Amino acid sequence: MKLKLNEVVFREDLYPRMETNPITVQQYAGDIEVLPPIEVNQNNELIDGWHRWTAHKKVNAEAIKVIVTETKSDIHLMELAIERNAVHGLQLSRDDKQSMARKIYHVTPEKERDDKKKQLAKMLSVSERTVRDWLSRIDKDAKVERDKRIFDMWLACYTQEEMAESEGIPRKTVADVLAKVVELPKSPEPAAEHQTNFDIPIYNVWKQQTKTPGIAHPGNTEPVFVDRLLYLYTKPFDVVLDPFAGGGSTATICKKRFRRYWVSDRVIEPENEGKIREWDIIVGLPSLPKQHWKDVKLVYLDPPYWK
Repeated sequence: MKLKLNEVVFREDLYPRMETNPITVQQYAGDIEVLPPIEVNQNNELIDGWHRWTAHKKVNAEAIKVIVTETKSDIHLMELAIERNAVHGLQLSRDDKQSMARKIYHVTPEKERDDKKKQLAKMLSVSERTVRDWLSRIDKDAKVERDKRIFDMWLACYTQEEMAESEGIPRKTVADVLAKVVELPKSPEPAAEHQTNFDIPIYNVWKQQTKTPGIAHPGNTEPVFVDRLLYLYTKPFDVVLDPFAGGGSTATICKKRFRRYWVSDRVIEPENEGKIREWDIIVGLPSLPKQHWKDVKLVYLDPPYWK
């Protein structure tokens, strides 16, 4: 099968070679008739054969022989390109291989990463130890980001089962991460505990002459009021319950002050999806896990539609 040269699509973002070789192109240009076909996918995107394709362009050829291999995704195309370039032709340099290993590994789900390391070692014709060395920084960074997400979900009073499902990891892994979190309240200086950006309330009647910029939700309470309530009635990692949290300010302040929070409303604004739970308090108490009720130190009600 042949394609016109201008029908071949070169995806530089997916192609594994960091540097090309002009000398190879010149050599190939003198042997156009005997060069093997290039490989493309069903969308005519180049999988293997950049130097052969460029050599055809150099001699102003109109078409080039191709074989077509169907790919399922961009990553699949990249993996095939790496396999082809790792073992024949002008092979990938060690830097090329490291770069592509990281690129693929970055988008691999955590639960699949152990298997992916073995696949990459075979694909790139290097040892598994070499692959582990290349990817160790990514593993460390990914673990830090994962633990932060788990901590944020813990602040929002999600269960360990929900955290495990969200991250695609075993519940035991979540439990191990949270075991470290348990020690945080004992820290002598918990971060963001009303030590910055806060004026201690002197009086018990609070007035706010102007609304905080960006606060437009009907019935929304000023964040400074919530902040003062947290200061007066809670400590870091206590649980705050707010069933009228539509504007999202309670959740924002609780995260800032390291209070855990279970916040809900009967209608969720688009910008707060995933941040606030959908629950109508008129139906009854929220389904807060039993283990969290004992830690609830503040129930905050600001009901603009109370019946």
